[in-house]
Amino acid sequence: MKSRNLLTAAAAWLAVLAGPVATGHAQTASAASAKDDPVALSPFSVNASRDQGFVAASALAGGRLATDLKDTPAAYSVLTRDFIEALSLTTLTSAQQWTTGFNEIEDDGRQNQFGDGERGRRTFRGVSSNQQQIEFFPAYYDYDSYNLERFDFARGPNSILFGSGSMGGTANGLFKRANTAKSTGEFTQGLSSWESFRNTVDLNWALSPKFAVRFNGMWDDANTWRDVEYYNRRAATLTATYRPWRGGNVRATAETGHNHRNASLTFMGDRVSGWDGTTTFSGFIPATPANANATGISLFGANNYIFSPGVMGGAIVDWNGYAQTQGGNTTAAVPVGGQLVVGPSANVAANAILGAINLPDSWLQNVLRGAPKFSIPARTRSNSLGGDSWETTFDNLHLGFDQQVGKHLFLGASGNYSRSAVLTHFTVARGLNNVFIDINRLLPNGQANPNFLTPYSESTQDFD
Repeated sequence: MKSRNLLTAAAAWLAVLAGPVATGHAQTASAASAKDDPVALSPFSVNASRDQGFVAASALAGGRLATDLKDTPAAYSVLTRDFIEALSLTTLTSAQQWTTGFNEIEDDGRQNQFGDGERGRRTFRGVSSNQQQIEFFPAYYDYDSYNLERFDFARGPNSILFGSGSMGGTANGLFKRANTAKSTGEFTQGLSSWESFRNTVDLNWALSPKFAVRFNGMWDDANTWRDVEYYNRRAATLTATYRPWRGGNVRATAETGHNHRNASLTFMGDRVSGWDGTTTFSGFIPATPANANATGISLFGANNYIFSPGVMGGAIVDWNGYAQTQGGNTTAAVPVGGQLVVGPSANVAANAILGAINLPDSWLQNVLRGAPKFSIPARTRSNSLGGDSWETTFDNLHLGFDQQVGKHLFLGASGNYSRSAVLTHFTVARGLNNVFIDINRLLPNGQANPNFLTPYSESTQDFD
């Protein structure tokens, strides 16, 4: 298990504004209201109400002070709440598809073995992106949009100007905040293909002009067009705003969640094309046959204990001395579809069956003829296990305080605690993606093999 903990010391800023502070007030017809003091907007907060539909007005890039995007010295993109809802962008991964200069390396299911999940596959302008952030503090999980006001993306060298950015760019999310002006409530439910559904709730309680609490919850079960592939997420967030005195603003946000995922193994490695389609065995083989390479077979070595569910009463049995098929061109003496490779290695064995290039159409003809249950895999097929291949639990606590002193002096401090624990299924790293044909007529206990000439995969069972 990989556990990442981040305890960020409170950071404080002092902003002395040389010019007039930004102000805003409601227009009314009464002369008395015209004499009311204007409401000063904190330079440490982005006012999302200024956003017009899909167009954002300001950002906190470069010094963490609210700055109009037109004056921000960085290649910066913002996905507003209206944009997020219009396109149903539920995660950081889906949101990044709609920003400029972004590219994602498609995962074939094996990326998760290293605990990265979604991270490490994103690039901005061809350079790997920095750790994703929330409120400009690192967040070690693929966060959801249910509790966010918007997504911010910085690209290029100038992205180092905010937070812990890097030249590869940084993604950032801004939490929804409790609103002291009025109480509101919203429930959404979404249905999509492959029996996927998503529920969210957003409840804001304005308990007084000085204190408000907001709750956001999310339940998302997302399936895909591939076999056994899913991404299920559960999370809840509680946030509060308190204005204890004039010019003071205290904010607290706490989130907890649990993500489960099975990323289908779409990379099916070749361990069959070297087999001649006819050679089979009926028991223990004391020594490797002289024609093993020519027929595309090899033997299990000593202490090769295998558990096969539903076979031999679920016993763990040593298959030493029993045969298995080989991938094409495992060595120079092993053919590919009955033909030897002339020249350097063709790198066929253990490489992808689907989408293979520079091979004749007949390279799998012996396998198709000799094992009727084998077929060239469709893009929807996966040899993944049915359970989670990757899961993470996470907690995130954010605290912030702003104080206005006079007209031109603002103080701000914020701190963050983030924790995530990642559990990965190392089965995918131990050869589960490779496909063999069972060419043993008998089991090691002498019984008839019910899986004779059946395709199979094998791997060690390992979590980390």
